Amino acid sequence: MDDMKRFVRIIAYILGTIAISLTVLQLCNTDDFSTTNYSYQSSKVTAAMNGYKIVQVSDVHNHGVHYRNTDLLGAIDVANPNLVVCTGDLIDSHTKSYENLIALFEHCQQKSYPVYYVSGNHEGYEKKGRTLTLMNYMNQYGVINAETTRYEPIAGLTISGLRDPAFVESDHGYLYPCEGDVKAQLTTLDNGFDSSKLNILLSHRPELYSLYKNHGYDLVYSGHTHGNQMGFTWTPFTVNQFFPKHFVGYYQEKPTSMIVSRGLGYSYSMPFRVLCNAEITVTTFLKA
Repeated sequence: MDDMKRFVRIIAYILGTIAISLTVLQLCNTDDFSTTNYSYQSSKVTAAMNGYKIVQVSDVHNHGVHYRNTDLLGAIDVANPNLVVCTGDLIDSHTKSYENLIALFEHCQQKSYPVYYVSGNHEGYEKKGRTLTLMNYMNQYGVINAETTRYEPIAGLTISGLRDPAFVESDHGYLYPCEGDVKAQLTTLDNGFDSSKLNILLSHRPELYSLYKNHGYDLVYSGHTHGNQMGFTWTPFTVNQFFPKHFVGYYQEKPTSMIVSRGLGYSYSMPFRVLCNAEITVTTFLKA
């Protein structure tokens, strides 16, 4: 009987500690927003491209456009981009209404910001339902699906993208990278690839950085990790990846640079951000 009481007490302590920890984390959740600015300098940047701006929107998870300290649409306007790129996970299994995403798409359409999109793992999970609805709204508001297609919004600059591997392969419990058919997609995009141009790749998965470098892309936009959702950069995991090498910020490993966004929403298995603001990234292109 004493052993049983001791066991129950230990379980109670563990559950109590977890409950207190989650409460503290929730109290620390400020739902703050920030804009992170980057400069990308290259000899491939033409005179016409000098000063060109790209805003990156990632991992919205259907979060509203309003944050505690600012408004997403207003922040995009402040950046005054030439175009907007969306790097996946606009929705997830909790998405019941699309009004927040419609507000984003409609605003960009009204402001004449071209929007390029690639899917994330959550679109892959929802491919037979919510993702189809999302695609219908994107078509309605002129959002361009860049998956396995190359676009040239301004002479000398190309944008192409990858469909998330979750459409064809399980995430393996996040124990190792999910590659799916990414190599095949990259091979398809190799057709007509012009290395003299500034080539941008949109892909949700930063853990596949080595594959992108092998195909000669100059700059990759990625997301997926949510910047860990907690500002403890020493931790060996993010909300959806163990032992990540690239999970937030700007990376430069020749010939390819990569920007990994902290994203705008959060994982519903961990519905808070601590010392890790939601963000958009703004890249200004400068002639070397």
